Amino acid sequence: MMELRFLDPYKIRLTKAGGCWLLLDLQDGSEPVKVKPARNFPLTDPEHYISLLTEDENEIGVIYDTKKLEPRSRKALRSILDRIYFLPVIQKVNNITEEFGVLRWDVETSKGHRVFEVRGRHDIRVVTQFHLVIRDIDGNRYHIPDLRKLDRTSRHLVEVIL
Repeated sequence: MMELRFLDPYKIRLTKAGGCWLLLDLQDGSEPVKVKPARNFPLTDPEHYISLLTEDENEIGVIYDTKKLEPRSRKALRSILDRIYFLPVIQKVNNITEEFGVLRWDVETSKGHRVFEVRGRHDIRVVTQFHLVIRDIDGNRYHIPDLRKLDRTSRHLVEVIL
């Protein structure tokens, strides 16, 4: 059984290493290690419990609180996590149509206007009663943090397909 290893945020440095990779310097005299960050709780606690994984998916350790990292490391980590966990917030639903079981969504998001297709209702995950995550046919995810906060028309369009 593996033991969970928490990394001391005051004793590590992270720098970008290209793509979705970071270089982890443990500042203990060992060679820096190329790692990829992974959120253990991406929707419910995105700033805590960040695993740092090697290229062969071995976990080096976990950063409990990203806010305790020195500013440059925090900025490097955040930019990679934002790239990996690109999750636009749906702010308005213009239309949802269905043809042959495929749902076509026309929405306004925190990243602008988007039109995407969803294979079916099984790709709409209800995280909590009013919190939804929608995965399109390309694997992109979209987020409705609180269905109750959408306008009446948007809410109705989503509720009809749930």
